[in-house]
Amino acid sequence: MQLRTILTEDDAVSPVIGVILMVAVTVILAAVIGAFVLNIGETEESPPQNQFTWDFNDPRQEVTVSHGGGTVLDATRLSLSGPWAGGDCQVVNRTSVTAGEVIVNNSTGADYCSHTGADGEILEIVWTSSNGAQSQIISKKPIP
Repeated sequence: MQLRTILTEDDAVSPVIGVILMVAVTVILAAVIGAFVLNIGETEESPPQNQFTWDFNDPRQEVTVSHGGGTVLDATRLSLSGPWAGGDCQVVNRTSVTAGEVIVNNSTGADYCSHTGADGEILEIVWTSSNGAQSQIISKKPIP
């Protein structure tokens, strides 16, 4: 073989580069399709980061829960959990609750409600995502 022939022949370069490019395109395409099929990269809704003010009146069965600060809450996505059942407690019937406003009221619309829990039981406010796929306790308080 002559040195001049080796340096001028490039028959194998084009097929090798072509194969490498085809493999790279296939891997990238598979990753993109896989991400769509498996819902990778879907952004999940995060629960609101708020403060809550809990005031237990005398008798301790009466409680007032207020928005203590943070983002505006969508009250339609809040629910009560724990020993609220059987009392007259409900989440306010508004779409937005801002700082200082009452979050839980009673069936007559008063700013307090009467729960059925005993001392030490925990009252909870639960947030649910708009599609209902996730929920999280965003505030809880033991009954004194």
